[in-house]
Amino acid sequence: MAKDSVSKQARVVMTLLARAEESGDVELEAAAVEFDVKLNALTKWVEDFVYLERRLLTGELFSPPVTFIIEDGSLIRHGNNRSIRDLVTKPPPIEVAVGLLIAATQYITMYDDPNQDGLHSALINAIKKLRKIVGQEYPATAKAPALLADVEESIGTRGKSRAQIIRYMKDDFSVSERTVEIHQTYSIGGYWYAKLLDCGDGKEKSFRIDRILEISDGGYSFPTPPTGEIPDSFDLSELANRVTVRTDDEALDALPNGVEIDKQTTLGDGRVEVELIVYGESRLDHLLLAIGPNAEVVGPPEMIKRRAAHAASLLSTYLT
Repeated sequence: MAKDSVSKQARVVMTLLARAEESGDVELEAAAVEFDVKLNALTKWVEDFVYLERRLLTGELFSPPVTFIIEDGSLIRHGNNRSIRDLVTKPPPIEVAVGLLIAATQYITMYDDPNQDGLHSALINAIKKLRKIVGQEYPATAKAPALLADVEESIGTRGKSRAQIIRYMKDDFSVSERTVEIHQTYSIGGYWYAKLLDCGDGKEKSFRIDRILEISDGGYSFPTPPTGEIPDSFDLSELANRVTVRTDDEALDALPNGVEIDKQTTLGDGRVEVELIVYGESRLDHLLLAIGPNAEVVGPPEMIKRRAAHAASLLSTYLT
């Protein structure tokens, strides 16, 4: 998208939103004539914003007194306040924050210069806060990996696709070779993925294309399946770890980023018992030590052992 068109898009959308905030209702057909933009293009521009704001409201990151909707060809405001400007004090759960960060990051990359005229300062500030909550900075753009074209060429356009043999690097950096039937490609969170059938175990999976080291013809064709729904975030529930801790009440303010407090019980004398949720093994190990020597891990039993073992492994370098 050219810089001039992006700048025009930003000006038009922000103007319409401002008018909707003031008057409550803006006719898109009349606006298309005024700004010399095709109605379907103008509607798409506004729909992008409405989609993003609804995602933000769903995650309870932004206060919900106002929202925008498109109804009967008009952009309509509901409520009296400016929802996208005001952050509430309680952050969203980590799995919601990840989805919001991906959506906001992908939206802001539509613009060559997001900081131009300060039009997106609220969204940029929200992205910064989301990065702190998630504890990770997602790539701002989805750079096409080297083998993307080869992967897409295997997907037929006339009802037939070709199976492929790929060499793939896994999370532990080991490399495996497998035969796959690639169904479609998509980009999310700054990476390109191939949605495919792994012929080895017969399961549908999504592989990061930048981790495909080699690709070659698999020797047979298969019917091209219909395009499926592309996910807009990833389910983190399988990565969740729960640990119950007794600590000082004030220590809860210093918990690492990305840690959720699920349950909390006051014990007296400034102590509390909390059930924490943390996603991923490395974050779990970090939490078990970051809570400090005054904190007591009370369950589950494997977490007590894990804390001691992890501390011992870190200290072994200095004790030998």
